[in-house]
Amino acid sequence: MKKEDLLLIDAWRHGEISEEDFKDLEAHMEKDPKLRSAFRSLTHLEDGLHVISQRKSAFRLNFFSLLPGGLIGKATAFRSLVAGGLAASLVALFTFWALNDHPADPEQVDTPVDPEQMDGHELASSRYLEFDSPLLPIGKSDDVLLTSSTLFLEKGGAALESASGAKVMFEGPGTFGLNSPAGGVLYEGSMIARMATKEATYSVETPNLRILDRGTEFAFRSKGEDELELEVLDGEVEVQTLNRMPKFFWNFDGTLRDPFNSVELTLGARASTVKGLVGSGALSFDNQPESVARVEGQTGKMVGTGEMSFSTGISIEALFVSKWSGKYLDYDQIFRKEDGNHRILLCFQNDKDMGDYDTPEVSSGPVLSFGLHLNGFGYEELDMPLDGKEGRPALGELTDGKIHHVVACYDSFTGKKSIFLDGKPVFGHGYPVGTLILSGGPNGATIGNILQAEPFNGVIDELAIYPFALRAGEISLHANRARDGLPYFKAKANRPAYAQWIPLKSYPMGWTVSFNRLTGKLLDSTFVP
Repeated sequence: MKKEDLLLIDAWRHGEISEEDFKDLEAHMEKDPKLRSAFRSLTHLEDGLHVISQRKSAFRLNFFSLLPGGLIGKATAFRSLVAGGLAASLVALFTFWALNDHPADPEQVDTPVDPEQMDGHELASSRYLEFDSPLLPIGKSDDVLLTSSTLFLEKGGAALESASGAKVMFEGPGTFGLNSPAGGVLYEGSMIARMATKEATYSVETPNLRILDRGTEFAFRSKGEDELELEVLDGEVEVQTLNRMPKFFWNFDGTLRDPFNSVELTLGARASTVKGLVGSGALSFDNQPESVARVEGQTGKMVGTGEMSFSTGISIEALFVSKWSGKYLDYDQIFRKEDGNHRILLCFQNDKDMGDYDTPEVSSGPVLSFGLHLNGFGYEELDMPLDGKEGRPALGELTDGKIHHVVACYDSFTGKKSIFLDGKPVFGHGYPVGTLILSGGPNGATIGNILQAEPFNGVIDELAIYPFALRAGEISLHANRARDGLPYFKAKANRPAYAQWIPLKSYPMGWTVSFNRLTGKLLDSTFVP
């Protein structure tokens, strides 16, 4: 490897590479496998490079309005700043990765081609539909539209105006997720949000709590590794706790309707209900093109929209009995939402690394694959080899006719992407804390197949999807209950409709409250009139 190539990689990572140098770097990596390997291990951004090269555009930074440091916690200074406008002061004090298309005008969005309507020639050309739906705008900074992304501040400050009408300022060092028109994610650092109008709103998400402003102003900051502090500067703020139940859940016990959200499934001609692996019902798939269960609705026009759009985390959980052959170019889908480069996938596959999506790099052969698009990295698959090595199961162990429990999850608060089998972690990969999922869009989700080309061969039961990463203890508990012939959750009569966040308590102006970062437990509270 040449020093000049390493300098080009560093320039690319910092957004300082020219289009001509970028093309040279790509050409050098094509010729030098060691250089490409070094690039992957140092930056973990190869798929981001693939996405950029596919778009034929140079790396682009979306700049925020930047501010001097030391303003967080000084409410009068922030109010003066808002009154005078959010002036831009571009300084090289932070790194902000934004490997995204330009934000979309909602009035000019075209729905991508429906995969179910594609003809056989199109289906045969690639199992990965290489289209990009437009991204949902979430706000602006200095009149530049922003999409879902992560802000890494080394020091100093940055400001934006959310699409919901909030003026938001961040101060480093810190990491902030910008994932919603009406909210963000605090990983580390300090921030203040002020509502421009009575109708405006803004929320801030943490691992187990959400802070929801009720039309006024608040400050929120991390303190050390374990503590979060909320200061209500004006009006009222509601503190909410995460509902650790699935957003979607199909147990197939006498119905194809999700008991939490009443979302229906439609079965293809070759999918059928059978005796449950747990409970009274399950779905059987016979490895034929019409063997599929289609999820009704839950779509949106843009990436970041629709009920099956996930951002800070996701878990896909299921029981299965598999008859997969493991042969080359045989695919058995468990779950898939095909939104082009923003797809979500959990699948048995053996394709000799088609598309080079595997991260980390693994040997060719049968794998259990978990695919997501992570912001700044593009679409990547966690491909767990079914080789019987290092605690991983061999293919024969998962196709033995027995019931198995699988969970595939990603957590932006830890950066961990993981696969659990029968209650135990068996494979994973790490990303920088704060790396958000980009998902959602116009195409529907399916269970047990995709494009009539990748049918499951076996039985699937108790399929659950969560908008967060399940904890290891929760996964172990669910696996043990399934092993005992019990559902993941104890029966509860008159279960309320699903809500991701549950109100805990409202705090008016004058309260300062601290919480444990991971559990959300109240640590201290003081009131100053």
